[in-house]
Amino acid sequence: MKRGKDEKPTSFHPFRTAVLRGLGVALPPLLTIGIFIWAGRFVYENLAAPVISLTTDYIGVKPVYAIPCVLSLFILILYLLGKFVAVRLGWIFWTLFERGIDRVPLVRNVYGAVKQVSDFVLSEREIEYSRVVAVEWPRRGIWSLALVTSESMVDIEAAANEPVLAVLIPTSPMPMTGFALTIKKSEAIDLNITFDEAIQFIVSCGVVVPPKQLRRMTTGQPVPEASAEATATAENALDSPAEAAPKAPQED
Repeated sequence: MKRGKDEKPTSFHPFRTAVLRGLGVALPPLLTIGIFIWAGRFVYENLAAPVISLTTDYIGVKPVYAIPCVLSLFILILYLLGKFVAVRLGWIFWTLFERGIDRVPLVRNVYGAVKQVSDFVLSEREIEYSRVVAVEWPRRGIWSLALVTSESMVDIEAAANEPVLAVLIPTSPMPMTGFALTIKKSEAIDLNITFDEAIQFIVSCGVVVPPKQLRRMTTGQPVPEASAEATATAENALDSPAEAAPKAPQED
């Protein structure tokens, strides 16, 4: 049953709201610490511990020297692997390896998701974004966040008869892919947010809104004068027909 309009919320409602708000504050750092602890424990138990045991039991190296040696060896292996993949032959082997994984039904889903996240976190950002704007795309009335990359091409600017911008519209929830568009500079609205805040907004599908872009009602600040004037004008417009209507003659 739905609660009636006159029925007040129970006393448990403020307590539940406070608990959920506290959980929202405490959960992100706790999960971050837990993930790093799990990753460190996984690396130590499955990689570092067997190698340290091997070096101390068979080679006779002390653990205090074995850990730096193993770490240096691991970095060297990563360096050689990166150089190998950079050449044509290594890239062919890596492509064949990924094609083989893509044929395994369950593994390809997990591998694809992990690869997208790792590529976004570890890849170098070769594209420099000058600012974040909002554009009406894919049609009028629908606004999308866009990252300005350059001033686009001269021929397009000549055809548009005004300055144009080359923008990248990333997709949610994985912003590694998107659409490269050329828009008119007058049709772009500059947003007072950083690149990281824009990525958080896109990854969260609009849930994480930058603090500077939240509604003023939530911060308790007064409504801007322009909005107050517009509201007063609208109210006067609604009241004007009633005032303009002729009044009925009063009976004696």
